[in-house]
Amino acid sequence: MEDHRDLLTFKQITDRLLSKDNCAIRDGGDYIQNLHGYVHICIDIVHGTINPKLSTHCTMTKNNLLYLLKNFNSFKKGAVNTMIKK
Repeated sequence: MEDHRDLLTFKQITDRLLSKDNCAIRDGGDYIQNLHGYVHICIDIVHGTINPKLSTHCTMTKNNLLYLLKNFNSFKKGAVNTMIKK
C-alpha cells in the first residue's frame, strides 16, 4: 500500500502538528524547545513569502514539518522549554 502522507498540504501538516500536545522534542542532534512555537514560526515564514510554491526555503520548511509529523511518536519528548538529554 502506498504512503500518501507526502500529498498533504502545508496547512494540513501544520494543523496536525498543532493538534498534538505541545512539547519539547529531541531527535538525535536536533532539538525543538517548543513544538507549537516552531510550527507558528514556520507558518509565518511561508505566509511571508511572495510565491511559496516556487521557494526552495518554503519547500524545505514543509519537508521538515512533514518529517516531524511522520516521526512524532519516535522522538524523545519533554515539557516545553526544558532540555532533553540525548
